[in-house]
Amino acid sequence: MRLYDIAADMEEILDRIAAAAAEEDGGEISDADFDALDATEHSFAVKVENTAKYLEGVEVDVKAFKAEAKRLSEHARARSNTVARLKAYLMECLRKAKTDRVDGDVKSVRIQRGAPKLYIEDANMTFHVEYYTTPMPVLNKAALKDAIAKHGKQIDGASVVDNFFVRIV
Repeated sequence: MRLYDIAADMEEILDRIAAAAAEEDGGEISDADFDALDATEHSFAVKVENTAKYLEGVEVDVKAFKAEAKRLSEHARARSNTVARLKAYLMECLRKAKTDRVDGDVKSVRIQRGAPKLYIEDANMTFHVEYYTTPMPVLNKAALKDAIAKHGKQIDGASVVDNFFVRIV
């Protein structure tokens, strides 16, 4: 029997007992109603306790899942940092060797030119109002980069630099 079925049965028995007690002539409450109530209360208590145990187990699972997710997130971040360090190391070694490509048996490594990127000397520096978005003033880096790269404007504190990265194929 399900918990809500037991609760409904208890409610029905309690209503019968209350109705019998409310009768004007002092209606009699049967022993069968009391026995049924005792049995139902016991079943109800067992079901509630078992549900509470299950709920507690689920809460423990959730806590373990969150801890595992945190551990995996930290592990992923560490591995990402390792990738970034190794790529920087390869870039440095290739540049020192004055080569931009190394072909191996399985993998080839080369320095590849990417899209130019905006370099801002000081993050606190302010630029002309046309390089900010509205309604909240946020620096529009794309507009600033276009002004420097495409239109040749000289803007103090900002420049467009070549962007190179290591590609492994």
